[in-house]
Amino acid sequence: MARKQKRILVVGLGALGQSLAKVLAEEGAEVIAIDRDQTTVNLMADIVDVAVAGDVTDARVLEQVGAAKCDIAVVCVGENFEANVVATAALLDLGVKHVAARANTRIAEFILRRLGAHEVFGVETTVGQFLARRIHQSGSFQEMEMGGGMRMIQWEPLPEVKGKTLEELGWPKKFGVQVVGFRRKGGSSEISFPTASSAIDGESLVLLVGVDENVARFLRSWN
Repeated sequence: MARKQKRILVVGLGALGQSLAKVLAEEGAEVIAIDRDQTTVNLMADIVDVAVAGDVTDARVLEQVGAAKCDIAVVCVGENFEANVVATAALLDLGVKHVAARANTRIAEFILRRLGAHEVFGVETTVGQFLARRIHQSGSFQEMEMGGGMRMIQWEPLPEVKGKTLEELGWPKKFGVQVVGFRRKGGSSEISFPTASSAIDGESLVLLVGVDENVARFLRSWN
């Protein structure tokens, strides 16, 4: 007897959500993906089984896409923590068997765990720690393939972005790339993990991660 396909709901199609949905689809899972942005949803329509444009915080929308019948729901919303919390709560209320939610800070992790999320993960910290170890071991880094169509690059910020916060720049929404760390210039292996309020300075390199095409689009925009 063939093994039953897992049905997985991916909530939020930023760089993380897109990569996750693609890899899950390639692995043979039945993937349902939802995001507010119609353009992003259109890009994923031929990759996943079902791609829906809708409000991820609306329990009725989540119910309509079949969330309650999914084996796993992964909340990949990163920038809007309120939307993350509301979507997680709605999925729990719908009785999803396993809800995994993204947390960018320890406070966010605490809140999501208290809310009842079965699993809480922090992409930026995990990737940043992995990268710090790689840099410390090799002493150098320019770009790195991460599997699943994901790539990490080290980018020297241009004068026009210096002094601006990550929230002001809005790169996840604009380009589909996520800043996971700052590295001091001069060959340092020291990595700092930013928040939305972190500003880009003239003394640090920016570490970004995203799917290959989004990273390429980001780099082209500064040429």
